[in-house]
Amino acid sequence: MISGVGSKIGINENILSILLGRIEASDFSEPWSPGTDNPSARLRLQWSLATTMVHELMHALWYARHGTASYEPFYRDTRFSELGWQWEALLYEGAISATSERCEMAYGLRIQDWPGAITNVTYPLLQGVAPEPPKRAELFPVKMSWVAGFFQQQFWDEVERFGIQGTKYPRPDKGVFCNA
Repeated sequence: MISGVGSKIGINENILSILLGRIEASDFSEPWSPGTDNPSARLRLQWSLATTMVHELMHALWYARHGTASYEPFYRDTRFSELGWQWEALLYEGAISATSERCEMAYGLRIQDWPGAITNVTYPLLQGVAPEPPKRAELFPVKMSWVAGFFQQQFWDEVERFGIQGTKYPRPDKGVFCNA
């Protein structure tokens, strides 16, 4: 008999403190000109937290049904069995993350193909299979106007009218390449 398990999703204290207005995202960035725009950083953080919570909920729902002894399923021909990133790739048409390793979102967001050039993921219950990934990843900046749209009724009216295509990020023709 298959038995599920409970899950706990934690939120970084810095993220909560920024969202509650106790501190600013610029407290975690190097001084630079023109400087970190704190309202934009807070908006990125709100969007990212909502996305991350649903990403983690995808994992929690799997574990609730199948327990931790079961690998997550593959989706079509994706090279990794990772439900959270697959959900994001379906919704946004790529993986969106901070442009830096900091979780406070002081600098901006970027999007890239998922799994794209990713060669190794260290999650314990993740399976990887061929084909070989590309050797380089192409990164694209995410415009704040697109992020802000998620907080506007007009955006959701268009998603209701035209479907999930409205949530996909419209990438420019060219991005920035980095070695994987």
